[in-house]
Amino acid sequence: RVRTARGKGRMQDVNLRRFFETFCEVYAPARELMAGGTPQGEPGHEFKGAPLRCSLIGAKWSRPGLLVTGEAAGSTYAFSGEGIGKAMETGLLAADALAAERSGDEAAARARYEASLRAIKPKFDLYETASHVNHRPWLTDLVVWRANASPRILRRMSGVLEETQSPGRLLSWKGIFKLMFE
Repeated sequence: RVRTARGKGRMQDVNLRRFFETFCEVYAPARELMAGGTPQGEPGHEFKGAPLRCSLIGAKWSRPGLLVTGEAAGSTYAFSGEGIGKAMETGLLAADALAAERSGDEAAARARYEASLRAIKPKFDLYETASHVNHRPWLTDLVVWRANASPRILRRMSGVLEETQSPGRLLSWKGIFKLMFE
């Protein structure tokens, strides 16, 4: 991130191709895969990326004749980038809403589905808050250092990634105190 004249941060321009080349230089398994493999796609366009829609933000969840699930609904966690399980979860919620409305009342099915997404939205909000750690490399390094030094903290951090621990507990003042001093 770089600071603008107004003091606000904005993302720095990053050459992702160069970033990937550097990653392969320092990470032996990636280097071996790239040395022994052939990138697929049009020459010069083998590697593509796109921004992730996260935290159930940025899309209408339904319209007549359509329930939006997965990445299209923004079901990726901002903190971890986990999206496959979340996509499956939203797909199951859509299926449940449709199955529950056997009368064929499309508006009721849509309302039920959107209510289900609103019910899980607070968890996405916690992971969105936790993602602020990712924007502070020094803090990320500190958390990783502490986790490597403490099996208990490593279990807590793993629990956040496995969704068995709330990221909200780690980001409370009490959680930060425990992270730093226990």
